[in-house]
Amino acid sequence: MVMLVHLAPAKLEARIRRSGVKPGDGLFDGGKSAVIYAFPVLPSYTVTHQWTREIMKWRRQPMVGVYFRLRDDEDVEFGHYNKLIRRAPASVAAGEIGKAEDPRGWQIMVPRSILAKEIVRVAPVRGVTGWRHMPDAHNRKPCGCPACMARGEPGGRRIRLRYDRGEL
Repeated sequence: MVMLVHLAPAKLEARIRRSGVKPGDGLFDGGKSAVIYAFPVLPSYTVTHQWTREIMKWRRQPMVGVYFRLRDDEDVEFGHYNKLIRRAPASVAAGEIGKAEDPRGWQIMVPRSILAKEIVRVAPVRGVTGWRHMPDAHNRKPCGCPACMARGEPGGRRIRLRYDRGEL
């Protein structure tokens, strides 16, 4: 069985322990999602919990990791967040992510509810780890277009002004 982790606000911990996690609960996407986003548990804590920094950028609150198991043959969707998404059994998806040269930015999407009995543990996520904006963001010049640089981001106004003047 494949062990995955889903990141959720700590204030929902009691509800998650009681009822599990359902797609569209609105944990981070306003209830629009039809899937549960997860990542395989890998030997590296930082890589396993890499999405915390990106999520914390939008929702500054304590978070918990919801660790659960899926059958190896259960179909899931997976891929890099800005590339083609594929459908495969959970074991294949977790294996490909684990063997990837750079697993940052990968995700698994489970198209069903996670029952409370499938949850192995719920634990606080230590600090903020992982990348912000995108993996290797420090090696690239920022893009100031409205799609990439939202209002309210740190340093966003200055970057958007440079983008509008054609300096980026």
